[in-house]
Amino acid sequence: MLPTRKLRIAVIALSLVATIGFAFACTVAPGGFRFLVYQSGTGSWNINLGVTHFEEPKSFDITVESKDTAGTFGAVYFLTVKGPTGLRNDDLTLHWLDTDGADFVIGNGGSQAFVGVGILNWNSAPVEFPSIHKNKITLTLTFKPTAPRGAYNGNMWVAFTEKVEAHVEIMPKVLNLKSKGEPVLAIIRLPETCDAGKVDVKSVRLWFMNSYVQAQSGVATKHYSLVMFPREEVRQMLSSQRGCVKLGVTGLVNNVEFYGTDTIIVIKG
Repeated sequence: MLPTRKLRIAVIALSLVATIGFAFACTVAPGGFRFLVYQSGTGSWNINLGVTHFEEPKSFDITVESKDTAGTFGAVYFLTVKGPTGLRNDDLTLHWLDTDGADFVIGNGGSQAFVGVGILNWNSAPVEFPSIHKNKITLTLTFKPTAPRGAYNGNMWVAFTEKVEAHVEIMPKVLNLKSKGEPVLAIIRLPETCDAGKVDVKSVRLWFMNSYVQAQSGVATKHYSLVMFPREEVRQMLSSQRGCVKLGVTGLVNNVEFYGTDTIIVIKG
């Protein structure tokens, strides 16, 4: 079995009042993993962006890079912003745009939200991060007039996990959103080094972008695992989609994360 190796790298430390300063840490990870995080333009580990006023957007660029020559990893991005009592999701907007294809807004008016009051937290869904790869991220932060005045600080970091690639087949291949039929199924086939019978069904999730549905049950054989997801929850997750939709499946086998993807067709009618 492959050993479990999970790494967390401190990426950004923020200090925000009327001035917002960002300090980036460029890190070489232990255990043979090599990940770098730095300011995209200068390669600097430390950045001071100067004075930022409320309602005035401020953008900055980050590069997250893997220098490992082999393997595929899972990356989860985390953000925490701590502010005065009463700070809420609607008090700020953060636009995330990166070269891996992500383009979304967290906070006020966004498709995603910070969780909490006073201390706001957000994390991405797990995304694939291959070896010898760079993801260049542009973050644009704007505080709204509703934001309470006072001291702010926050952190951003990335958790990397070595992943096992699985072959995944999702059924039905054509999902009718008007049909309430049987559960949605995922057949998961793992490499020979992994025992399919050791898949932790409770850990298995069906992903679409940053939303997921938890597995409700599953059975395992020597060669594959068959996992079932509540059809109604999958229908709700895909309610606005039509045509070809790429879905991901993640989970744990002997505490090592696996991932796989498949494409289905979504119709309504």
